[in-house]
Amino acid sequence: MSDGMIISETDIVYRRWNSETKVYDEVPIEPEDVITRMWDTVEFRGPVTLGRLFAIVATDPEAWEAILQENIEPLVEEMNKSVVKMRDREGMEHLELCWGAESSKYDTGDTDFDIMVHFHGKGTVPEGDEGFLNAGYKVGDPMSYGIEFTPVNELRDFEVCLDTKVTLIINDLTHVYERYDPPTEMAIGDKQFTVLDVFKGIFWELTFCGSPEDRDEKFAELEETVEDCKRHFGSEEFLKQLESEDEKDPENPIDIKDWKSDEG
Repeated sequence: MSDGMIISETDIVYRRWNSETKVYDEVPIEPEDVITRMWDTVEFRGPVTLGRLFAIVATDPEAWEAILQENIEPLVEEMNKSVVKMRDREGMEHLELCWGAESSKYDTGDTDFDIMVHFHGKGTVPEGDEGFLNAGYKVGDPMSYGIEFTPVNELRDFEVCLDTKVTLIINDLTHVYERYDPPTEMAIGDKQFTVLDVFKGIFWELTFCGSPEDRDEKFAELEETVEDCKRHFGSEEFLKQLESEDEKDPENPIDIKDWKSDEG
């Protein structure tokens, strides 16, 4: 336990050590004052939803936008809208902020290190999810879910969890042109989140595709591309093209059965 901010679904306090009483005091903080304490460490008490964190930002979206350098106001407006149609989020149980740490060593002798906050959905592989099951996952396996294409009002009631554990991913790229070695992972400890870490991590991810209008437009384009790929890769014409390529290079045949689909 240490000094720092505590956010719950109903209130916000600052916990500080009282050297006279030898106990921690908790001093109430108004939501509009959170922005003045960006370097305080923060933890959540009880379930804290994304809607709760947005309510803090909604006290002064323009000021938060200036600090975080993200296009926040359109997302705050979207959060306050009613959900017309909820997208299927089966398997996703909560949202998570966690640390991503990575180190790479190059053949030049240089080594770099980077650590940043990731924000995504967390849950398990549900029954009937052919995509994950065909990829080798099993029902109940832990899974991360991308949320950059999801309207924020659909995420309003999801709990946001903080994972302070830091796992370092180490890439040895000194002989990448000779062979590929998969990265190694090493648990290196825990790192607390600051107020800035939490809100920057959330809004960096949610504005990754731009405004809500830009996001929806890109998602529609992505869906169209997926459908085009299904039609193309499952067509008889494409399968014949693969067979033709096999004839040109018989030592490296393409297994066309992996491309066949019922839509062909």
